[in-house]
Amino acid sequence: MPWTIPHLWPPNTTCFLVAGGPSLYGFDPSVLSGHHSIVINNSYLLYPTADYLYFCDAAWYQQHRRQVESTFKGQGIVTMSRLNGIHDTHLLSIRNQGRTGLSLSRDGVCHGSHSGYQAINLAFLLGATRLVLLGYDLRVWTWGDAADPTSYISLTTQVEEQIDKATQKIAEKPELYSLPHGTHWHSGHGASSELMSRRLRDVMLPPMSTLVQPLRDQGVEVINCTPKSAVLTVTPWPYRPLEEVLGTLSEVGPIESIIPNTTATAEATV
Repeated sequence: MPWTIPHLWPPNTTCFLVAGGPSLYGFDPSVLSGHHSIVINNSYLLYPTADYLYFCDAAWYQQHRRQVESTFKGQGIVTMSRLNGIHDTHLLSIRNQGRTGLSLSRDGVCHGSHSGYQAINLAFLLGATRLVLLGYDLRVWTWGDAADPTSYISLTTQVEEQIDKATQKIAEKPELYSLPHGTHWHSGHGASSELMSRRLRDVMLPPMSTLVQPLRDQGVEVINCTPKSAVLTVTPWPYRPLEEVLGTLSEVGPIESIIPNTTATAEATV
């Protein structure tokens, strides 16, 4: 049976959605402490104490299953992927409610062809009325992006080191400036930069625009804290620096775990 997604969070709740884009490289997740959040795919490694981990790729879970079990400390792991033969009790299974738009049904989300889209729908159903997008680049970075301080969500020592290295490489080989540098803040999921660029542009980015009006109708505000995000080209959601957004928020109290004691299995595929 699918998990019934609860309206868990009180009015005026902000949720930070932590995706996998390269703008999150070197990000210090401690700034999100005390705020509701959902991490997507490998970003559980970046922020293992987020409220929820969301994924939709069965192969990804097979690869990360043991590390997720030992590392992730949040309230639950949510998926719409069919995981044949896997009956992990910490998995919260939801249904596929179609490709585009916003699901209002509490047993599933619309998929939009990627986990970041699905996590937005999940955060809405959990009760968030302000969604903050982190790492929603939805584009492949060039070496020029890697050398540009304004490409990153925040500047840390690790980020400054990468900027220096990229700048030096470009100085040695200027043709690198416009060549692909990376697809994620981590090493990626195995796809080439060329394939990933096409997938992001043609498959994953277009459905984002179909969330705009349904979220507006539900009174949900979306803020994109991802510099140079391709999502900015298909939605009216404004870009704001993360520091500015954090300055407007107060912390939330601890929440009780709702991981079920019964076995949960996935019911739908993307």
